[in-house]
Amino acid sequence: MQQRLRVQGNATAELAWQRYYLFDRWSEWSPLIQSVETAAEHLVVGQTGTVRGPCRLGIDFSILEVDVSAHTWDWQVKVPILGKTLHLHHAVTTDQAGCATELVITGAAPLVLGYLPLARLALTRLVRAD
Repeated sequence: MQQRLRVQGNATAELAWQRYYLFDRWSEWSPLIQSVETAAEHLVVGQTGTVRGPCRLGIDFSILEVDVSAHTWDWQVKVPILGKTLHLHHAVTTDQAGCATELVITGAAPLVLGYLPLARLALTRLVRAD
């Protein structure tokens, strides 16, 4: 299953992109992320790591594509309990209010549908100026 989510906010596209690009900023905008364990400081194709969430639950990831100039990136995450993967494509663009971010999630329907409300919350924080 594939679902698309678009969220607009008053942050600049550059600010929203930096929040994506730098791993140590992920916990600022995503309430589900407590930390990111990886050897890199920023998005790099081929980089792997673990995102830690509530109860220190770890989700392994791999960065598949990064286009800094286009403000796009793709990654794959593995949901440990189910042994299933999700593919996520992210993009940040400038719009009249500030910026917008788009997320395309591909994977098993229960995972995609279950993640959408959480993704909306996180992306709303990502594109907010404050």
